[in-house]
Amino acid sequence: MAHVDGLRQAVDDTTAYDKSVESQLAERLEIFTALSTVDSVRFMQQTDDQTRKIIRHLKSPNERPRDEEAEVNNYELHDGILYWNYRGQALLMPKSMPKGVVMSAHDYGGHFSVDRTLALITRDHWFLCIRRYVSQHIKMWLDCFTHQRPAGKQAGLLHSKPPGRRPFQIVYT
Repeated sequence: MAHVDGLRQAVDDTTAYDKSVESQLAERLEIFTALSTVDSVRFMQQTDDQTRKIIRHLKSPNERPRDEEAEVNNYELHDGILYWNYRGQALLMPKSMPKGVVMSAHDYGGHFSVDRTLALITRDHWFLCIRRYVSQHIKMWLDCFTHQRPAGKQAGLLHSKPPGRRPFQIVYT
């Protein structure tokens, strides 16, 4: 009857809600993170040709041509990581990384609209053509497409007359 004693014990549900999801997962699972987000962005920036070119121009400001000065105005380089100045510093994502960022913000973040998903992403990240990329991603998501609210003025209720009980009881002219 040892199994009955386990059923009679009171369960304290308040402690489960006080913890964050990350702390609960850390207690239950052995999770090994190989690279943090910043480290993975640094690694991918070093492999991307366009970001390497911008980093090279920022490291040697005297050697860059005058026509490229305007191209690097909004960029900053800290600890080998390229940032974009947009409402503060945002990590510049190379071309190969936006899909994961948009998926984590939209798909796993609550299926928000384009503006709210952009607000979540641009707190920490930035990449070229971000609005177009996010809107295309949301348009391709079938659940968001079928459950979106229609915009504009909605059709009202019709004030139709109830049908009669026998044929030709009500004749419309």
